Amino acid sequence: MKNLVENKYFKNDFYVYLFIAAVILLLYSQTLYFGFTWFDDDWLVLTQSSYYSEKINLLKVFSYNIIPWEYCYYRPILIVSFFTDFFISNQTMSPVFYHLTNILLHMFSASLLFYFLNKNFLSKKEALAWTLVFACHPVLTQAVAWIPGRNDSILFVFAILSFIFYAKALNGKTFDMFLCVLFWALALFTKENAIVMPLLFIFYLFAVRKKISLKKGIVFSVLISIILILFTMMRTNVLGKFTPKINYVEIILNIPKILIIYIGKIFMPLNLSPIPYLPDENIIYGLSVIVILAVLLIFVFKIKNKRLFYFGLAWFALFLIPSLITLQSIMLEPRIYLPFAGLIISLSQIYIPQLKSVSEKIKTSAFAALILLFCVITFSYSKTFESPLVFWQKALLSAPSYHAVYNNLGRVYLENELDIDKAEIYLKKAFEMYGDKKNRDNLEKINEIRKAGGIDEYIKLLQQNK
Repeated sequence: MKNLVENKYFKNDFYVYLFIAAVILLLYSQTLYFGFTWFDDDWLVLTQSSYYSEKINLLKVFSYNIIPWEYCYYRPILIVSFFTDFFISNQTMSPVFYHLTNILLHMFSASLLFYFLNKNFLSKKEALAWTLVFACHPVLTQAVAWIPGRNDSILFVFAILSFIFYAKALNGKTFDMFLCVLFWALALFTKENAIVMPLLFIFYLFAVRKKISLKKGIVFSVLISIILILFTMMRTNVLGKFTPKINYVEIILNIPKILIIYIGKIFMPLNLSPIPYLPDENIIYGLSVIVILAVLLIFVFKIKNKRLFYFGLAWFALFLIPSLITLQSIMLEPRIYLPFAGLIISLSQIYIPQLKSVSEKIKTSAFAALILLFCVITFSYSKTFESPLVFWQKALLSAPSYHAVYNNLGRVYLENELDIDKAEIYLKKAFEMYGDKKNRDNLEKINEIRKAGGIDEYIKLLQQNK
């Protein structure tokens, strides 16, 4: 890594960014040939073509509830990104443009992470090394290979930009403070997780031993308050004041298990799942990692800068909290995308004194082997998002007790694969586990197809009745 960074080309940051982009493109280029998965992207993209086709609706995204049955899904910036893809693809709904956007967002996120780390905490060599870990890590695969996963990469972009300008504002540039608030507002309208950032701004002052003037602090607090009030009013106007029945005891009891599972996926990414259903998730990996890390922190690891170390942990914890108190049992892996940056800050402050005598060549080789291993796992795992059939078959393997997996796999066989026998098997299983109107309607549709004499005859009958 040292030889790479000291190369005459890499002294120019442009070539560093180009290298990061090239690694990501090579790793994820196969996703350009992938389709949709029928997991949220069917509703967010495919069924919204009439909405996206009207350009005037772009002005209404902040007042549009794209998933009306969800009481907490307010995603105006995500809708804007789908609008953009829709028109770039010439309204063809071709998935290649949506996947390309996801790849570009990951490139931009990794580049911003390198800039943020290098300008504030780490040398160019260290920043590039940790950026490559971020770019290639398997646990972030779904944020890139799954089209709706971009919501977390968009959140990452605006959150990092907000921190970049916040750091600049501390050096005396007032205009940078306004840019910081602007990007924080965009992050907030991307995903509610950004609501914790004002608290992180305070932790950052502690980490870098800096102070903010009273005047700047007041202006900053007023701007933050205005954005928060505006966001709350607009979100409430769209989603309403519906308050779900919450089992707080169950949520509190689930938090340790969810945290353990996420830690296991980060440090031992061998149990990745497109639909991580909490009752089916294995905590063995996470528990093993926590025990090993605890032993290493006590007896082996040393911390260079404790303030930065704890700031990174605060970043990781605060951005992860909304996922830990989720009201659902689905722990999607893209939720780790932004918290992962905080973990990188913390890990970058750890060193092993015994390795000082180890040659740079050996260290570089070990690191290269790790990145290569990550790339192999990521490349293989990303194929999970190739098509609806592959996606839901993989989901069934990892979430066998989740009724929605059977329902969706049955729907794929019915509507996409045109195999009513297999469709009936999975739809019946879904109905047995959790009988609802959707399952019943799909089973009735199968009966209608059989009465019509098969799929082809059923389609002809529908066309005649139009």
